Amino acid sequence: EGTWEFYTKLSLTDQTKIKYTKEWDDWGDEDLDGLTINKATLNVTLQKDIALDAESLEFILLGKKGKLSGQTSLKGGASQNITIDLTGDPVSEIQGAKLNVHLKGLNKDLNKEQEIRISNLKLTVDGYYDREL
Repeated sequence: EGTWEFYTKLSLTDQTKIKYTKEWDDWGDEDLDGLTINKATLNVTLQKDIALDAESLEFILLGKKGKLSGQTSLKGGASQNITIDLTGDPVSEIQGAKLNVHLKGLNKDLNKEQEIRISNLKLTVDGYYDREL
């Protein structure tokens, strides 16, 4: 993490590929260990005013046992509300999650006011809790 300052025009060609990854880990605790998730739905907002075209968004929910994941293709647009159904093996003893966003350049210059923002990330799960509360 850090800050970069460029004192020249910065351009991204249509051959430019960018991958953004965010990981949430070390979620495991006694309360979560009793939860088993059979299926899940991710809702997230992708906003951008930058010369990049969104290609895909992938979300993975990880546990000591099982993995649920989902991916969707994206096309342009300044703001998109995205819904992805996660499928796979039921997840138990939840460890964390991972978000991957793939972008590509559009042969335009960048300026410092432009940004990409991922917000309103909400995960709705369906499963069961097998411990006494």
